[in-house]
Amino acid sequence: MATKKRCTALVVDVSPSMHPHLGPVGDHLSRVVQNRILNAKIDEFALIVFGSDETNNDVHTEGLDAAAASGERDYEEEYRNIAVKVPMGCCSSECAEVVASLRGMVGSAPSDYLEALVVASDMLVNHHRGGAFLRRIMLVTDLRTPCEADDDFIGDIARGMRAVDMQLTVAVVRGEESEDETTRIQEEDTVMANRETLQRLCDLLIEPSDKGPVPVTNRSCIEDHAAALQAAQVKTTKPTTTFRGDLEFTPWMSLKVWVYKKVSEAKPPAMKMYSDAADEAAGDDPTVGRERVFRSYADPDAPVDVAPEMMISAYPYGPANIPIQDEVKELIAAKNDKGMKIFGFTSLDQVPHWMGMDEPRVLVPWPTKDGSLAAGMAASAGATDREHRKATEAMSAMARAMQCKGQAALVRAVWTQNSDKVSFGALTPHITKEGDFLLFVPLPFAEDMYSNDFKPLPVPGCKASAQLGANAKAKLVPTDEQRAAAAALVDSLDGAGPD
Repeated sequence: MATKKRCTALVVDVSPSMHPHLGPVGDHLSRVVQNRILNAKIDEFALIVFGSDETNNDVHTEGLDAAAASGERDYEEEYRNIAVKVPMGCCSSECAEVVASLRGMVGSAPSDYLEALVVASDMLVNHHRGGAFLRRIMLVTDLRTPCEADDDFIGDIARGMRAVDMQLTVAVVRGEESEDETTRIQEEDTVMANRETLQRLCDLLIEPSDKGPVPVTNRSCIEDHAAALQAAQVKTTKPTTTFRGDLEFTPWMSLKVWVYKKVSEAKPPAMKMYSDAADEAAGDDPTVGRERVFRSYADPDAPVDVAPEMMISAYPYGPANIPIQDEVKELIAAKNDKGMKIFGFTSLDQVPHWMGMDEPRVLVPWPTKDGSLAAGMAASAGATDREHRKATEAMSAMARAMQCKGQAALVRAVWTQNSDKVSFGALTPHITKEGDFLLFVPLPFAEDMYSNDFKPLPVPGCKASAQLGANAKAKLVPTDEQRAAAAALVDSLDGAGPD
């Protein structure tokens, strides 16, 4: 599923209590815009400040126009001291520079964050662009200015935002406490009351609707400004499963699991090469193209270019290269069935996390249809409630038993069907209040096993051994001592390491 474009309204409190924090806040928000310039140029941003000395927003203008059209002379202006500094548009360096200059937008008027949310919501609702996109509001305030909270007004704001699946993130700035005890208590009461108001709004926004539960990545929340702004600077990717199938304990017992990557490697955006010698004014294309040419030096004095269709793969064997056709290469390639199989257990001390050679993966029970939908996937990918309950109980029992015994499970994993890559790792238990799960830690081992099928050896005393001659029986029929030695060898190969 492709990630939708995002339109974000940055709503910043510039009232007197926020003046000491506007510099760092502006720098953080500017980095948020710069991050989207690098990773998603089509995303759009707008900057709205409240508590400003000026008023410049469409909701205020529409109110004045409506009052003038109706001839209302005693109209009391609403949505004042709210100014749109950057209209909604694609992220650009100019937008980042304006956001970084928040220090120069200080105001002296009281701030009303609910009215600022109405202005931002109106901008996002009335904003039109091609295709579907996500609407998001990031509110940055210290909550130290009293605000009249009306339950009906909060309900109206929530209904308008829920109608377009709008997300609200509140970044609360913590300022220095006042030295005067009376003032400090008043400020704490104001902050607590404003926080409760915004929490009620967030609770209304994350309630399940007719469309189903709100996805985790689109839930409204209140966070500390440092955590919220730092998270917004990181490129976020929707978690996707790398494996959906059975974790096999034995051929007749397995557990249905979904596997996610715990951490994904961050890769820089692809950069194109440009030529400074190109004259764009003359219509020259500055993009640098690449061409790959293969050349044979069988005759060093007269090298010959080789066309791609004339090339063939080869394996080095001493000083010579042995050619091999693609059909033969595919025929002899190793193909493994998709799945995860536990082949033994070992002590947790034998598989520390620093031994991992690849990205760790999280194993969770197969979710329900509602859980699959909340994860941003199709509801059909989930299991029934009964199957999910059984998988959850089995996963929890397995994790708690392994933690109690101090054991880790050794697993052979093939993530895709007919893959030639086999991963060996250890499943370590993790017990949390949100739920128990297993963590797959890749180990620095590779599969070096080749199977050959042979006819079974005759068992002493059976009809087949009686039909053999003396010499053949001595070669093919194992003695009881030989059978006991072979069984002891197999039992010792449990992967637990030396005692």
